[in-house]
Amino acid sequence: GKLIKSNTVSVKVEKGTGNNSSTRNQNAQQNTPLANNRNRQPAYGLIGLSKKKVYEGEPLIARSYVYARFRPTHLDSYKTFEMNDVMDAHSLSQGNQINLEEKNVGGERLFVFSMDPKLVFPVKTGEHTIEPFQLELMSGFRNFPFTSNSPTYEVIPLPRNSPRSFKGGVGEFSITRKINAKEYKQGDVVQMQVEVSGVGNIHLLQEPDIALPDNIQIYGDPIVKEDYKFNTKGAEGKITYTYNIQLLDSGKVDVPEIKYAYFDLKSESYKVL
Repeated sequence: GKLIKSNTVSVKVEKGTGNNSSTRNQNAQQNTPLANNRNRQPAYGLIGLSKKKVYEGEPLIARSYVYARFRPTHLDSYKTFEMNDVMDAHSLSQGNQINLEEKNVGGERLFVFSMDPKLVFPVKTGEHTIEPFQLELMSGFRNFPFTSNSPTYEVIPLPRNSPRSFKGGVGEFSITRKINAKEYKQGDVVQMQVEVSGVGNIHLLQEPDIALPDNIQIYGDPIVKEDYKFNTKGAEGKITYTYNIQLLDSGKVDVPEIKYAYFDLKSESYKVL
């Protein structure tokens, strides 16, 4: 039942200058983005990009990264980053849960987490600047507000020698076609399905050109069925075009091939299917 008291320790905290770090840590900090801000702030933010250069129409992913010298308890007043001159933006967030990790960043142990991933499709060529995100990182009742960096990225124009059958596809695609009848009577109306599948900007593709001979007639516009999802690769899935066609002649009827071109990101060239 005796009360025992420990000794008292005094700690003097001075403004960080980096002079008391080892040479290896100093070099690591100099190569880390916002190294100066890290020396001054208890927390800071970066906007991460999947690529610094993309072709127009190529999927690009951006997300918010937060670095802290303390273990945060929660965040408040988050204002997302803004990307102008993009065709559309799709959130890739899976709920609001944040995975907090302790990492070595430039020779310093920091608490790090990412959030707010967005998939965008830039269409305007040139260099663009992302407007920063803002938030208040909380440690209990103490708040540490900050504004992130404003990174730039470049949108490269597609080569000008695009084939006539190019319909805006950027990524990797394939095409198939089928007709729901092999034997028919003269004058029958049958369905012809053209399916374009792949990954990239499939949700922005234009309808293929259908060139048919005079003895085959198309009735109305095609029925378009879209089946794709947005993920870290871009828009992935398929689009099916169903045409009602009438076969005006008897005998053997040849249906000409369909050409469909896209820009292949791996070879950085146009491919004709």
